[in-house]
Amino acid sequence: MNKEKSVHKRAWIMLVLPPFMLALVSVIFGVAFFIFTSGDSSAIPNYFQSYMPFILAVNHLSLFFILRSFLKKDDLSLKDIGWSFDKEKLHIEILVGLALMFVLYLYNELVVEPIQAYYSGNSSDFSIQFAIREQISWPFLVTAATLPIVEEMIYRGYANKGLKRKHGAGFTIIVSSILFGTLHWGLGVLTAALIIPFGILFFLVFLIRKENLVAVAVGHCLYNTMVLILI
Repeated sequence: MNKEKSVHKRAWIMLVLPPFMLALVSVIFGVAFFIFTSGDSSAIPNYFQSYMPFILAVNHLSLFFILRSFLKKDDLSLKDIGWSFDKEKLHIEILVGLALMFVLYLYNELVVEPIQAYYSGNSSDFSIQFAIREQISWPFLVTAATLPIVEEMIYRGYANKGLKRKHGAGFTIIVSSILFGTLHWGLGVLTAALIIPFGILFFLVFLIRKENLVAVAVGHCLYNTMVLILI
């Protein structure tokens, strides 16, 4: 198998793997919680809520090491999939990331939350909230602010490297964004579907920034941080 076919095959595996990996990690933690609580099923949801940052950390670190092994087998580096820093243009990447964060936040406030409210039977005033939460879960904040880096490497960088040449940019953007949405299955089917446009926007910015992941990763991390800090 030549290098191009190998990268193509592994890119598909890497795109499909994350939601299944998250399910597997969740099952492992669930079994551990079941043993720890002596089978008290009523206590297990609370443990999942408390330990979710650690579950996500284990999941994403596992995905990162799998990705690194794939890159090594195909003689590629993180730089080859877009993770590179240009000191002279770093300020531009940060500014683009900030702009992306605000666009994502507006989409969440004006589209995602109203739709969620409608389907849950609640009313929505389509207002934009900027009030800071009184209590912030720091473990959640740390994971939310860092783990998107792994997601960008997989769903934008590696997907672009493995799929675009054979299937074209349009196909790669749509498929990777849909699979990006499936990673968020824990938030419900509706939310996972509404996250697909996030993936499309991330990919477009990635291409606009000449296939550099820095601006997209900055925007993704900052957006997650903002969502957890603001009401």
